[in-house]
This record gives sequence, structure tokens and C-alpha cells, in this order.
Amino acid sequence: MEHNGYLTVVPVEIITPQEDGVRIPGSKVKNNNTEVLKKITNTNILSEVIYIAEKSFCALGARDFWRIDVRMNDRGKCNFIEAYLFSGMTKGSSYLPCAYKLRGDLDYNEVLNLVT
Repeated sequence: MEHNGYLTVVPVEIITPQEDGVRIPGSKVKNNNTEVLKKITNTNILSEVIYIAEKSFCALGARDFWRIDVRMNDRGKCNFIEAYLFSGMTKGSSYLPCAYKLRGDLDYNEVLNLVT
């Protein structure tokens, strides 16, 4: 896949372990690397997440790459949650390189080369 030096939208679902009936991706979950990343297979949800991410990216005046977080509520509505100026790049646990690996087109070193 040709990337022309630019990162593209790589949506994934992040599933955190349930604790006391709640799924919260806090520091304990992140430190223990216990969340699971999955491809979004529902095409309607995938389209909505991509739309929100692209619109948010542009509205914030972003350039290069950011991580845009979107959350689906209990009624199935996706909403912008927050944007990160720089996505983590820890091998094996940071969402951006893991998302590309899950998608199957770039390994960690190839993603690292794109962002440096």
C-alpha cells in the first residue's frame, strides 16, 4: 500500500477489561497492557468513526498525525472524545503502531519511519 509519507486514518476498537462492571481505560489498564485492539468490521460504524476522526482532525487544524479518540454511547452514537498531539510509539503497546499492525500493512519500524 502506498502511503506517500502520510499516515492515514486507521480506526480500531479498543476493548478494556471490565472492572466492577465498568470498562475504563485508565493507567492501570495501560500500564499492564491489558486492553485488546480489534478491527471495526461494521461498515456503518467504521464510516462514522472515520468521518468523525477526519472532521475533528481538520477542525483542530491538525497536521502530520494525531490520535483522535471516538467513543460510542449505549445508543450506538459515536462522539469525538479527545485528540492527542502525539500518539505514543512504544513497541507492542502504543495504539498507533498496533493499529497499523492489526490492519496488516505496516510494521512498527515502517510506522516509526513515517512519523520521524
